[in-house]
Amino acid sequence: MTHGRKIVRLALLVTLGLATLALFLWLGDSEENLRSTTGPADQAGTSVSSTLDKSRVLQVPSPRRVAGVDPLLDQFLRSMETLNDAEIERHLQELRLRGDEIVARLGERYRGSSPSELQLRWRLAMTASELRDERALGLLSEILDTETKLALANVDPQPGPGHGVEPNRERVVIMLGAIDGIASLAENAVPRARDVLFRTVLGHPYAGVKRVAAMAFIRTSSDEGFARKELADALPAADKELANVTERRGTEF
Repeated sequence: MTHGRKIVRLALLVTLGLATLALFLWLGDSEENLRSTTGPADQAGTSVSSTLDKSRVLQVPSPRRVAGVDPLLDQFLRSMETLNDAEIERHLQELRLRGDEIVARLGERYRGSSPSELQLRWRLAMTASELRDERALGLLSEILDTETKLALANVDPQPGPGHGVEPNRERVVIMLGAIDGIASLAENAVPRARDVLFRTVLGHPYAGVKRVAAMAFIRTSSDEGFARKELADALPAADKELANVTERRGTEF
């Protein structure tokens, strides 16, 4: 993958999460919300740095407060939104050379962070995703499950017009970051990665996340028709449309 495409994946993931805000009126979970969703292709030019609240980025506690300081990883976590394509790729290549150790460090940082440190958790999820390391599958699944539980517990509820509250959309973007990493592993035939996507489509409580997982499950299959049939056979009647979901042309995710 070229340096430019790597940055595009980072930017598209964030813009996808923000563009699916119409889907995040979760308690309603209506078909109208699904139909009104703006796809990532509509905002493909948006950069990562432009979609983040800069004041909140500056307020993220330094990763150095966590035991087990790793200078390279710390530097990347603090500055990833400001690095250019080549710098991001260089950092990732260096981190990949220490894959097992870095996955363990990311897990320690994630578990040691506060649920309210959304920007830090997003950075950790994106780094784990971009490692493209099969040893990160367990961590990515853990991040997806943990952020889902926190959203369901209304740890940081936001007003939802006509529906009381809805999950913090930044927390949902963290979930999407984890799914992106899991999908990349599935593309590389990592055992169990597609199983995680399949379970997410069938059991996740939020329609937008299920939809993205369904697209990834279908896209990573060697037989698209068979993948759609698998979903159609397993999904309840209310969710059958997920077996026919399609991705917009020109987008990777």
